[in-house]
Amino acid sequence: MNEVIGTIKKRRSARSYSPEQIKDEDLKALLEAGIYAPSANNSQSWFFTILQNQQMIEKVSSWIIGEARYMEDENAKKVAATPNAAIFRRAPTVILVSGDEAVTFSRENCACAGQNIMLAAESLGLGSCWICYVGFLANRERLPLYRSELNLPEGYRPYFGITLGYASGAAPEAHPRRKGVTRIFR
Repeated sequence: MNEVIGTIKKRRSARSYSPEQIKDEDLKALLEAGIYAPSANNSQSWFFTILQNQQMIEKVSSWIIGEARYMEDENAKKVAATPNAAIFRRAPTVILVSGDEAVTFSRENCACAGQNIMLAAESLGLGSCWICYVGFLANRERLPLYRSELNLPEGYRPYFGITLGYASGAAPEAHPRRKGVTRIFR
């Protein structure tokens, strides 16, 4: 099987990590993989905030828990009801992916970059997990505070996070894939 396709099929979300920090050269490689993602009109509208300080990771996690109380989604309500929720799965590294709000397809661009990062992590033997709850930080009222605390450029908003580290435990088996999700016109 092709190496890239094999990596895609092997990647799973890591839900538990060892406390060991990832290597600086691996982090650099992951960020480089992210910036090589495709983007609409080559806009490259992403911005990566790397958290490796556990106090900062916990602070951002508490912001997310606080914002969850304003969401209608049932999962968000569960997060809000869990004051010490491990939003970032106790990962030693978290990348917050933010996008330029002035770029029409910024969210899509950032998603491509995030997928590149996660596939690169798998290829380096690192675990990763996509954390959508980071998007709760886009609360219009408090976004300026979060933007300032995270040193985000003006006009950027957080879309999601990626946890990274050495996964503890075996990777789970892939869930069965849905059928009937393609249609070919020839």
